[in-house]
Amino acid sequence: MLSVKKLLNTTVFLAALLSFFMGQEHLEPIFTFTYLFLLLGALLIDAMHWPRPRPWMINGLVLLLLSFIFIRIRFDTIVESFMEAILILIGVKMLEGKRARDYGEIFLLSLMI
Repeated sequence: MLSVKKLLNTTVFLAALLSFFMGQEHLEPIFTFTYLFLLLGALLIDAMHWPRPRPWMINGLVLLLLSFIFIRIRFDTIVESFMEAILILIGVKMLEGKRARDYGEIFLLSLMI
């Protein structure tokens, strides 16, 4: 039987995957692999019921990745840099435990791509 949570998780995962494919040609290869790694990790955590990473680990990962994005930002690549930042935020949001507002945030971030 399909539960509402499984349906929401599937819909959010498909929205995150669709947003990746829509902006994939503008991404650097390292961010392509990072995003796919985050999505695969989130899918495995949800499917296998593995424990989620600790919040301090997720926050450290976000700070590291976003600082790398903002260090290399230039005026002529500002749109691509913000797209990379949004995709990384979607990937990290998928790793966290999801509450009702998190589904809306992931959908909104997916629309921003």
